Amino acid sequence: MFSQEIYHISIHENIALGTSIFKMNATDPDEGTNSDIEYSLGKILKRKIYDMFELDKLTGDITVRGNVDYEENDVYKLDVEASDKGTPPLTGECRVVIKILDVNDNTPEIEVTSLADTVSEDSKPGTIISLISVTDKDSGVNGKIITSITSDVPFELKPSYKENTYSVVTKGLLDREQVSHYEITIKATDCGEPPLYTFKTLNIQISDVNDNRPLFNKTPLEFYLVENNIAGNSIFSVSATDNDLNDNSAISYSIVRQGSQNDLMSFLNINSETGDISALKIFDFETLKTFQFQVVATDSGTPSLSSNVTVHVFILDQNDNAPVILYPVSSNGSAEGVEEIPRNVNAGHLVTKVRAYDADIGYNGWLLFSLAGSYCPQSLWFGPLYRTDQNTSLIHRDRRG
Repeated sequence: MFSQEIYHISIHENIALGTSIFKMNATDPDEGTNSDIEYSLGKILKRKIYDMFELDKLTGDITVRGNVDYEENDVYKLDVEASDKGTPPLTGECRVVIKILDVNDNTPEIEVTSLADTVSEDSKPGTIISLISVTDKDSGVNGKIITSITSDVPFELKPSYKENTYSVVTKGLLDREQVSHYEITIKATDCGEPPLYTFKTLNIQISDVNDNRPLFNKTPLEFYLVENNIAGNSIFSVSATDNDLNDNSAISYSIVRQGSQNDLMSFLNINSETGDISALKIFDFETLKTFQFQVVATDSGTPSLSSNVTVHVFILDQNDNAPVILYPVSSNGSAEGVEEIPRNVNAGHLVTKVRAYDADIGYNGWLLFSLAGSYCPQSLWFGPLYRTDQNTSLIHRDRRG
């Protein structure tokens, strides 16, 4: 007979195979073979019990035969029989209740139940991008989980109404032009000893919205154009950039055709795609020295954004104008004049003054006077002026005349 009907023992899960966990001890007051006892497990036990535990029929030792896992089964009930060798044999019975104690042998698990892997850069703080749940098969403190985001990102975890369920939400403003991709690393740690943890990474792409205007690299713009350009050819080019993507960054160019210089703008054409500006007329420095107009750069977003720039154009002079003699001239306006010289005049006598004009500027408009022609007397020469006037010179008579 056994000393009690029910025995309660406790063992930790993952206990080593072959470990003796309890020793049965039955007594029989008879003598000889009538008191020899053999132990056995009950015939109606579940097959699983025979796989997990083994009972030595002579010693009564109960040993571990299979892998004990608390998460699979936390209690086992063994019916044990003790029989003597008398005739007829007598049998005693008892129950051994084995309670399995949990150890921290399971890492937490993170399940992503919903994910928006692309988030618009204009999303407001608090926008939900993902739903996650965390679980741990262990019990008690071993199954209590602390969840956090470990990476430095503009996202945070918000607990849901359901335990161990969280929303991943934006906690700040997003800007695709600054950061276009985020890796959100979530860590789940249990409170066991030692603690176990796991990670889950969410990859989030930030989608573009049209929040950047095209920008010119310099404003205002200045260009210098030599006069007598070829009509229809490109004279210069403007360029703008847009930090957005795709259609939001596709730029088209146009000229503002209004205001006092609208007539002049009609002679300018701009390639809407490249920004190349061509002139449909030949510019003449002597009639137009500078002008300005505005170019607009517009992106293809919805709604579109634009910016403009003022373009200052300065016409550069070419030496394209021949000098014109203003004096002396003949009665029909040709550059011919008749001057009478008295006889026997002294050398150095002033014969006439010659005035000429050149429409060009700078060195292109400075004049050098000289006597030319086969009928030009050698006794005439140009004398110096005693004032600054590059358009006038004096003709004198040489002493040798």
